[in-house]
Amino acid sequence: MATSVWKGQISFGMVSFPVKLFAAARSQTVRFHQLHPCASPSRIRQVLYCRGEDKPVPRTELVKGFEYDRDRYVVVEDHELRRLAPPSSRVMEVREFVPAAELDPVYLDASYYVAPQNGGEKPYALLFEALRRSGYAALAQWTLQHREHLVVLRPGRFGLLAHTLFYREEVRATEEFRTDTGQLSARELELAHLLVNALAAPFDPGKYRDRYRASLRALIDSCERARRRALEIADDADLRQRAPKDFLAVGAPSPVGASADRIGSRRDARLPVPGTVLTRQYYEARFGDSRGQGYRRGNAHALQASLHAKEHAPDRHGCKSPERVSREAAHSKQEPAPSLVPPKNSRVLAR
Repeated sequence: MATSVWKGQISFGMVSFPVKLFAAARSQTVRFHQLHPCASPSRIRQVLYCRGEDKPVPRTELVKGFEYDRDRYVVVEDHELRRLAPPSSRVMEVREFVPAAELDPVYLDASYYVAPQNGGEKPYALLFEALRRSGYAALAQWTLQHREHLVVLRPGRFGLLAHTLFYREEVRATEEFRTDTGQLSARELELAHLLVNALAAPFDPGKYRDRYRASLRALIDSCERARRRALEIADDADLRQRAPKDFLAVGAPSPVGASADRIGSRRDARLPVPGTVLTRQYYEARFGDSRGQGYRRGNAHALQASLHAKEHAPDRHGCKSPERVSREAAHSKQEPAPSLVPPKNSRVLAR
């Protein structure tokens, strides 16, 4: 479960039980940062600037002020604010129970899931069932982050829900919006009623998606994939340029046709070319392997592949090596075939 935003107690009458609150919803808007498009884009920093003295000022010299008139302020010191701020409370005290049908949704602000803590399961279930059967909601006061909140507790599908409410002065007066229904005819109302019934459906918000946010995420993901691909191409090109002098060991055995350029041209540069012994600097630069484990494994693999290729590959005359002839003869329980390698310092006639 998500991290709780508050732990405390709900108190109503003589009953009190411990609970914890979890955020029920949060915004998922795509947020962008302001960057400067230089060689390596970096975030900009906002400078605190004083218009009166026409110069930047440090944050330590700032004070809080309330603008009571245009360009006229009342300065309030921090110690005065700390003295007035109410301390965060660990008790959510229920003041009264109101009919749930009278709650205007315009007053609802943030929503939270209320879960019981150890030892509070039974009184929690008691309050939940009492509110569900009576059709009432609990109105309580709650102090969080030095601010007093008005909270309504109501039963949900599986447990209690808490909603912080706007205060009356924070909600615009309903008199600003008036609807005149006297000019509507009975036929128009009937047609509107038929249209509503035609589009009626159970409430299922999961059917809808924020298409703009999904498009933004797809655009960001495609840009990130393109950036990674560009870095891989640049990295492989850099390895291909540096491989002959930095990443290949001096005198390393290599199979016929293997060259340093094949390291950069391979699609997966994590696997070295068989028979190529790579230095520790290659693994540190390519994979960040500072302990040398990949360096030892890679060289062991390369040496084994080189020896295997050397034993099984024919010589420059197209003949098998004596070791290979002897091994194949012993495996087949036959007499070893005579060596086909021409004597030293002898000439091979071209056909």
